Amino acid sequence: MGKVTSKIVVSLLVLLGLSGCEGKFDEAGYSEPMKIGEEYTVYAGDKLTPTEAGTNISVVHTVSDDVKKVVLTSGKATLLRGDYKLNQ
Repeated sequence: MGKVTSKIVVSLLVLLGLSGCEGKFDEAGYSEPMKIGEEYTVYAGDKLTPTEAGTNISVVHTVSDDVKKVVLTSGKATLLRGDYKLNQ
């Protein structure tokens, strides 16, 4: 499996994992461009969309308080909150 394919698979697994977490978000939703090194708390319904090839995102899940956080480590990505969809 190539590097690009591996990154796509990992990205899809991250999205599936995030879909099971609980939280609160604005029902209307919004998009938030991510900054490298900044930590973002993610909630149910949030989606991470890589906008550049070679994008890497780290995921931290604290089981004791059921909080999931992500950090953009390289590339570019957008965090879609709530029901926000690209190209609205």
